[in-house]
Amino acid sequence: MHVRRAISVALRVRDVDVLTAQADGAAELEDPEPLDRASVLGRALFAQGEDLLAEGVRRQRTGEPFAGII
Repeated sequence: MHVRRAISVALRVRDVDVLTAQADGAAELEDPEPLDRASVLGRALFAQGEDLLAEGVRRQRTGEPFAGII
């Protein structure tokens, strides 16, 4: 979410399977919904926002499953 396009392009050049929130139709989701959506898809979420990172920490501490945050 809110990651510069150059990063996703560079990952794709390296054959990394990237799905952007825009391509998934999930660009308007509110936190923590993007993390839930990534988990449903079985994908790690690449995020820079402190709110989502804090949510990941909370889920780790409480044992709530999620696919992961990069």
